[in-house]
Amino acid sequence: MRGDNKMNIILYGTGKRFRSFIDCKFYAEALKRHDYHVVGVYDKAKAGERVTVGNGSFVVGTQADCVQGASDCIAITSDKYFDEIAGELTALGVARERLIKLSEIETELEDDVYTFQRFDGRYGIEIGGPSHCFAEIYRRCRGCDDVNFSADTVWWKKKENVYRGGTRTLGKVFIADAVDLSMIADAKYDFVLSSNNLEHIANPLKAVAEFVRILKPGGYLVIVVPFKEKTFDHRRPYTAFEHLLEDYKRDIGEDDLTHLPEIAALHDYEMDPPCGGRENFLRRSKENFKNRCLHQHVFSEETLRGIYDYFQVEVLSFACLGANLVCVGERAAKSMI
Repeated sequence: MRGDNKMNIILYGTGKRFRSFIDCKFYAEALKRHDYHVVGVYDKAKAGERVTVGNGSFVVGTQADCVQGASDCIAITSDKYFDEIAGELTALGVARERLIKLSEIETELEDDVYTFQRFDGRYGIEIGGPSHCFAEIYRRCRGCDDVNFSADTVWWKKKENVYRGGTRTLGKVFIADAVDLSMIADAKYDFVLSSNNLEHIANPLKAVAEFVRILKPGGYLVIVVPFKEKTFDHRRPYTAFEHLLEDYKRDIGEDDLTHLPEIAALHDYEMDPPCGGRENFLRRSKENFKNRCLHQHVFSEETLRGIYDYFQVEVLSFACLGANLVCVGERAAKSMI
């Protein structure tokens, strides 16, 4: 990448990855901050067609536009087929150094939120996972342990007593509930990560209390939760911080199904094909303590900031990144935990 220099980019591919990138307000604003400009779009199956994404519209260029166009780089949207596509383009005369993965651009832009260098050489722990959004942290950190509530979840299965991020062995695995990490010493880790996990917890403040307890003073807490407008929760109201605090004081257990009637009534089943429809959703939800599939709460920026403030974790950055809200904070030198 070119750092602070202006860069003109042609995007290769108009599939799901392209659409999520173009439709993300954060990426659009970050491109402007970095002086990066999308000057063309190419897809060999759609040359000449108009592609509309959100409020934007693009005419897909020809192969000649892609190969000979005045761009600094061609960003290939597919990581899986990058080598194959790169081979085709270099055979047409495109210099190899002009070809990059779109994911590399995304990582550079996301540094505006994460400031990835703060994780260099640090040792942390993830609650849930592994998570694609933390790939760059996995790459940079010294190591990372993991906590999952079961050795066999809908999202992950324990095959050995090591935690892996991609092909890298990161650390060990604890099988424990996020609300009770008593097997882990106070102030043990440099960072705590949690992605698309907190919404599944009936008593989120009890869990975050544990996250902060095992975090060193000056350590980093990164919480990623779904942005409801992009998910099957879009009809549900946000959970107020005051509600979470009441649940915390009442010591609500993880077997709680108080919110199930509201969730079932407002869940968008068409956006959630894996749930198998309303009846199957209800059957699965009644076994939620075993599977933890239910989104117990819906988080807004205000609610997340309230959680960080309550536990004296300073919010360093906040962003709506695609279908997720990302909050990065630093634990105070002296905290209430």
